[in-house]
Amino acid sequence: MGSREWSRVLVVRLSSMGDVARMLPSLAALKASGREVHVTVEDRFAGLLDLFPIADRVVPYPRRGPGSPARHPVAWSHA
Repeated sequence: MGSREWSRVLVVRLSSMGDVARMLPSLAALKASGREVHVTVEDRFAGLLDLFPIADRVVPYPRRGPGSPARHPVAWSHA
């Protein structure tokens, strides 16, 4: 990263619930190092992070709704 210090981290984990659970120690280490930690997970797993309040902010990603514009990156420029 060079000499520039970074204080905020966004972690994106769009996969299974087990993957979200396995990243908890890494999130805790980032938080313990004084970083502001934001996490993006599938909306159906966001509640898991409520049980372990490590992240400063949890951003649920809507993977279930087929009509969601977030699922179609090509359409983002038309929104």
